[in-house]
Amino acid sequence: MQLPPPETSFRKKVRAGRYTIRKLIRFKRQELANELKDINAALKADGRNWEDKEDDTIDAYADRDAVDDTLDASTQDIRVELAGRGRKASTEAPYTDVFHSGVGHYTEATLDLEVERYMELVQNISTALPEDDPIRVQKLPVIEAAIDDYKRADEAVTKAEIEVTMARLALKKTEASWARVMEKIYGLLIAEIGLKAADRFFR
Repeated sequence: MQLPPPETSFRKKVRAGRYTIRKLIRFKRQELANELKDINAALKADGRNWEDKEDDTIDAYADRDAVDDTLDASTQDIRVELAGRGRKASTEAPYTDVFHSGVGHYTEATLDLEVERYMELVQNISTALPEDDPIRVQKLPVIEAAIDDYKRADEAVTKAEIEVTMARLALKKTEASWARVMEKIYGLLIAEIGLKAADRFFR
């Protein structure tokens, strides 16, 4: 009997376990079948839970990236509008007050600086433009709302990452228990019916 390698997917292990369970039932070894059935079911449940948590993590990343896209696109719109207010607008205030280090200062910020940079953008717009400026009236609320959305999305990513890690650890623990049960059953069968006959109970 050779167990699937540790790196084998849980689904293949579940299928291997199911095969052995069925053989045990067919040869009237119900007690051993029941023991393996329990751990096999736990392995399937933990594996599926881990997969679900992986899906949740992907969703969380996509949500956060979507908000980041909104922030970047809105910032580019503001840049274009400010630059279009005159032939030299991009070299004069208020453009230079808002985009003192270029638009990439905001749109290319690393994850740890994302919120900080866009809050800086809000402050710069609020300082450089009058309250009734169309950018402050129409564009600034979009940026502010997106910052709040980004904070929530980033928190969701952190939560999803923790949960998928915990699910993976639980799966690893169950996989180890599953392997011990398979080895135990193999040893009992060898003692009862010999090596070659015992091997035939395992896929």
